[in-house]
Amino acid sequence: MQQSQFIESIKNPTMLSQNTNELKFVVDEFPYCQTAHLMYAGLLKKNDDILFEEYLKTVSYTHLTLPTIYSV
Repeated sequence: MQQSQFIESIKNPTMLSQNTNELKFVVDEFPYCQTAHLMYAGLLKKNDDILFEEYLKTVSYTHLTLPTIYSV
């Protein structure tokens, strides 16, 4: 994912594709980027991905804005 794509995805989350691989790469490369984690969790929820609940447990340790994930 290019920097410009990431910024556009922040501005307009509906632009996120159904493919989670690009966003997962960003999360893996930049583990302290809360925005990337929230966007990835939101995309997992949007896709009804089986990994969502497990990822939510992991990400909840570092992020206090859990209602934000559910509202995406």
